[in-house]
Amino acid sequence: REERYRLASRATKDIIWDWSHDSDEVKWSDAIETALGYPEAKAGTTLQWWIDLIHPADRDRLVTMAEKFVRSTSTQWSAEYRMRAADGTYLNILSRGHMIRNAEGVPVRSVGALLDITAIKRVEENLRWAAHHDPLTRLPNRALFAERLQAAFAEAETARLCVGLITLDVDRFKSLNDTMGHGAGDAVLQAVSERL
Repeated sequence: REERYRLASRATKDIIWDWSHDSDEVKWSDAIETALGYPEAKAGTTLQWWIDLIHPADRDRLVTMAEKFVRSTSTQWSAEYRMRAADGTYLNILSRGHMIRNAEGVPVRSVGALLDITAIKRVEENLRWAAHHDPLTRLPNRALFAERLQAAFAEAETARLCVGLITLDVDRFKSLNDTMGHGAGDAVLQAVSERL
């Protein structure tokens, strides 16, 4: 069984973990070194070592979630957060686990895996950005403008305030495009957007 477990953990990029609630020891697969750069962790760590690697902005949320999970009757765990690699960068992690409870329902062991989803998050963020920005000027597009304008109206209505809107125009832009070409027009738009 141990050989099968060892081979399975090598076949995946997931970082397999096994936490004993009694001893507070967390055992890690070899991927803790290859994915996060912590060779010393393969000998085992405490749960606090793991918690300390969670991004400070995510830590309280995760600790609260974990405490509620331990007190519940659930056995399945799933969460996303950022975790510090040995080189100091933060990776986006999907953490999944299964909790084993004794006959009284007290947690005795949890096992699971951490998956680096940084590349997936980067693609999602790029898609979100592209949906709301003009690729030439890198300024917010009409869709984002409409969303923000509606939000400003709603906020102003709630607070009984007014909304001011400023519009800008580039004089003789059509003439520039017609006489100098779209490349020149694009350059002007990019220069204006940088200044804005």
